[in-house]
Amino acid sequence: MQLTNEKNKETTLREYTRLIIAFLFCLVVLSVFQYAMLYFKGVIDSIFNVSFVLSVVHHLGYSSFIGILLVSFFRLIEYFKPKKGFKFIYGCLLVLLSVESALMSYFILEYTPYEASIFNNNFVDSVFLVHNTPGFLFYWVIGLIALLFLFVYFYKLTVKFYHHISNMFPLTIVFLTVFIATLFTEGRPINENKTQYLVSTFVIEKNVDIKNGKKSQFTNEEIVWINSQFNGHDFDNAYKKARQFAFDKNYEKAQLLIRYILSEIPNHIDAKILEGRLYAWNGNYEKAIQVFEECLVLNTSYDDTYKALLDVCYWSDENEKVLYLFDEIEINTINSPELVEKIARAYHRVKENPENPKISNLKIEVFLASVE
Repeated sequence: MQLTNEKNKETTLREYTRLIIAFLFCLVVLSVFQYAMLYFKGVIDSIFNVSFVLSVVHHLGYSSFIGILLVSFFRLIEYFKPKKGFKFIYGCLLVLLSVESALMSYFILEYTPYEASIFNNNFVDSVFLVHNTPGFLFYWVIGLIALLFLFVYFYKLTVKFYHHISNMFPLTIVFLTVFIATLFTEGRPINENKTQYLVSTFVIEKNVDIKNGKKSQFTNEEIVWINSQFNGHDFDNAYKKARQFAFDKNYEKAQLLIRYILSEIPNHIDAKILEGRLYAWNGNYEKAIQVFEECLVLNTSYDDTYKALLDVCYWSDENEKVLYLFDEIEINTINSPELVEKIARAYHRVKENPENPKISNLKIEVFLASVE
């Protein structure tokens, strides 16, 4: 039967939109479940954070794409067989939710996205590997049952949004706009839609953290936590987070984040200085000095390196290093009040040390006298 009445046609599109909205809500519930499980397993620090918001954004884009993809099939089937198109879309969305639930269950258990390629000869073996992952069937079956009821519930709930949905036409333009907007949102395995991520690995080579040799440097749990902290591109922001962890005396997490930053940008000097300070705060002065000396090779005129090195020398009672460090400081014309204070502190400690012969450095004394 052809839907000749415009009102009936509009109602059909409203019902299609309600299905897509219910689909999105179910995806968000899956994200809540994923973040909650990872939080209670001690892998991430919180459930509702920036990474979670990004996951909702990616689900929104994925739902919009599915809405664009299926709307033509829906209208075509409805044109020839009214109500059959609705049932077809309902079935398709349930299948997609089943796939997403399976991939998310695998991620929760293994802390890594499923990336088996359907184009290799081991695809069947890969499917069995996922199937035999301990706990996988439990998570998947429970998820399917919950999603089935939630999908129906959310669909019925959207009847309250009719007056909003009626203002959303043309529907395909709305979906397309949202989908394009979310393409510019960078994601990581933890906050990307798992189905979309899997499909993208078939089409393009994705540069994900667990590839390119990084799997040997970091555990899957560490990668998940790192991805929950930043998007993998703003390393200066990641450094600020690591520094805050350090100031809060959460040295383990600070070291992990710094280690990751330096695996990507070995010459990030602020990160290296913080790495050295972390070693010092943990009592490993020898390693800290080694790191700071590496920083001096990278940049001989950066005053933060000298400050950090003078600090650790003071704590480890190796203040004699100020004698040769001052020459470098003078050559590079570095002169900040905090650095002057640390030079004076170290030099006075050297002169007052009864175990050493009387040490005097005329250049340092003239310098300190000139800044008093």
